Amino acid sequence: MQDGPTAVGVYESSGDQTSNYINALFPTNGSIRERREVDGWTIADTGPMYFAYKLAKPGTWYHQTPNDPANKVKKTAQNHPTAGLSYSYDILRSQADSNGWVLESADASTYAGLDAFASALTSTTRMDVSHLEDANPRLVYHSLSGDDLDITFDSASEAPGATHLVNGTPIDYGEYKLFDTPWLQQDKLGSTFTASVDGESVVYDFDHWTVTAEDHNQRKAPDPTTRAGGTGPVT
Repeated sequence: MQDGPTAVGVYESSGDQTSNYINALFPTNGSIRERREVDGWTIADTGPMYFAYKLAKPGTWYHQTPNDPANKVKKTAQNHPTAGLSYSYDILRSQADSNGWVLESADASTYAGLDAFASALTSTTRMDVSHLEDANPRLVYHSLSGDDLDITFDSASEAPGATHLVNGTPIDYGEYKLFDTPWLQQDKLGSTFTASVDGESVVYDFDHWTVTAEDHNQRKAPDPTTRAGGTGPVT
């Protein structure tokens, strides 16, 4: 689940130690300018933003290049899903029947530097893994923003109910929109879907099966019956 700049996850598996693991991929070139390990966190500087990733249980690093076998890390007859990638990357893998993870992100301008971001993480955040071995694994995390995120493993076929809490209050997913971003908008049971970019939008109306395009960049022509800068009629 996600709350603002923080995301947490927890899982419980069948007990097959040959295939139960979390893989976190970090490209070794491109977007990540610097990466370091601090108190169990993997902290990265991407320029405009920082992010940090932490596993509830220890992980091992593997390195993968385009010339390596696609199943180098996952020793199976099938190729790893990342077989089509054309760059080198490091894989942080943790293998366990139950596990959890945390992802923090922040605007780089919020901190004096990567050291300040790392210091804030180690002094502010807390991860409670004492319930990770329960029948339904549970992870409680005190975030960089000062909030308590509480997540318990539940079936994907069931509504989250009271298993996802922020500061002790269950998340009311029923109030969420289906899409709610600067680019995509649609109510959960809404009949219209709006896609927008660069001042232009397209509205899909599923009740009437219509598609309407709008260009908000176009300026309206001036009304010839009004004076420039005024509102009165031309005489």
